[in-house]
Amino acid sequence: MSKLTKFLSLGTDMLKAVPDTDPAASASWFSYRKYITAQKLEKALNALKESLKESGEEFVYPVAEGLGRVKVSVSEKNAPILCEVRFFEETKESPLVSEYVPSGRIGLIRKITGEDGVLETDIPAGFYLVKVSKGPEYSREYRHIEVKTGENLEISFELQRLMDLPGEGFFAGDIHHHSIYSSPVWGGTDDVIESAKEVADSMRAMGLTYGALSDHHNIFNHKDWKACETGDFLPIPSKEISTSNGHVLSLGVDEYDVIYKIPEAKDRTEDYLRKEFVRITDEIREKGGLPQLNHPRDLQISISWNRDFYDMTEIFETVEIWNGSNPMYFGSTDALAAQFWRDLLEEGRYIPATTGSDTHNTRADDYHVMYAEAKWLFDRLGHMQEAEFSKLSEYSRELNAFRFICGRFLPMLEVWAKTSLTSGCVRTYVKLPAGERPGRSNVLSALRSGHSFLTNGPVLTISVNGKSMGETAEVKDGKAKIKISLRSNRPLEKILLYTGKKRETVLTLPKKEQAPLYVYDCDITDMDLSETGYVFAVAKGMEEEVPITNLAITNPVLIKHI
Repeated sequence: MSKLTKFLSLGTDMLKAVPDTDPAASASWFSYRKYITAQKLEKALNALKESLKESGEEFVYPVAEGLGRVKVSVSEKNAPILCEVRFFEETKESPLVSEYVPSGRIGLIRKITGEDGVLETDIPAGFYLVKVSKGPEYSREYRHIEVKTGENLEISFELQRLMDLPGEGFFAGDIHHHSIYSSPVWGGTDDVIESAKEVADSMRAMGLTYGALSDHHNIFNHKDWKACETGDFLPIPSKEISTSNGHVLSLGVDEYDVIYKIPEAKDRTEDYLRKEFVRITDEIREKGGLPQLNHPRDLQISISWNRDFYDMTEIFETVEIWNGSNPMYFGSTDALAAQFWRDLLEEGRYIPATTGSDTHNTRADDYHVMYAEAKWLFDRLGHMQEAEFSKLSEYSRELNAFRFICGRFLPMLEVWAKTSLTSGCVRTYVKLPAGERPGRSNVLSALRSGHSFLTNGPVLTISVNGKSMGETAEVKDGKAKIKISLRSNRPLEKILLYTGKKRETVLTLPKKEQAPLYVYDCDITDMDLSETGYVFAVAKGMEEEVPITNLAITNPVLIKHI
């Protein structure tokens, strides 16, 4: 699937999830939305572009002419720190308030400092909001700068560690990431250029303490990946196995290539496919690894979990419900994967949830050109005369759908695209036994037990009667004590508690003054957990920003009624 098709698919999936009660439902094209596909949309947009070209109008992505040099120095307690640096384009007249508020452009340059805490780079001349960060455990520091052609600019930052999560036994990781070993150079099919070392540095710059390099098709990365181990980072060998009905993670299997045998057409029976999934997941376990089902509701059927195999999902020990290459937004493939996971919980079938960034490009610039062109076409459609539009009547439904998608979802997709899409953009925090540091065995054990939470920012944990995520709490008379710990380096708006029979309890959080660390810990002394076998929590960001960019999901505490 091309980047353009995927980008358009994000919009079409969210369009299909719009309820029939929406004001747009009166439009003649609205009922057609369920049949809209990215391919149909792409065909209509190509017709629109051709029509505009005939009129002498053509989209041209702006390219800066001059370069200036910027030196960024970052420290923590006066010691150099490896971290992320993002340059967000702005104008002198309209400086950015925040990267989490839509501005009509993506315009992002992502870099990282070296071990010496220094980044020296040439970037196009212009105005920027510079952000320096190292994941949710640290403060975020900002500076407005002007880069001038041929000139040097030096700026320095001091980051503050807000939370010592390793001291509390929590360690962050990204277990789904790709490198050059997924590219055609090594027999793969993906356009990836980063080496194993570059991926490891990118992960460490995001504050991760463990990570898996899960390349497609081969295990050639294992030697290079294991060589990236440092005192603060554990590389875990892995592979993403391509099957004809989904992607399976062979997490923690080292120096052994688990291969799914895709059948010939004549042998392609449901019985064969089922047995082959059982064989490879058994083989992963036999080799000391963890079999995980990746992105079970992906856009492409060949890499999405076959719904006919729903009854055998327990052959996997974890399931990736939040894939960083998609937004966790209503109607998206991530939202569908999360609902799939919750449906399993409703049936008493608990499989621990994980995240994975699924990064193929640490520079996070996949959608820059596509977004700019989509914005240009949207604006042009808004000013198109009736006579011009009538020439495209064959595609009127698709183009009206495109206008709706852009008006409703493009601002959200803009913010998501310029704040996500790289190493550790979503992460899984595992809880290890007291005093233990990450090792392959204890990290896999924590993942398969569900002693973990998933996040792109907030640090969220939940316990019931003293039992935490992945554990079983005994509850008498349906009442229990819930303890929630919630911290964030950005403000949050609500906590949602999910229990059986699809019940949802909303806790609105108090507004707090601006601070480097926001603390929202709370206790519920008499929570009704009758008729439920689980409870898990979700923390969401502020509506005036884009809440999906500040989100956390816990694994459940299981409930045993006594």
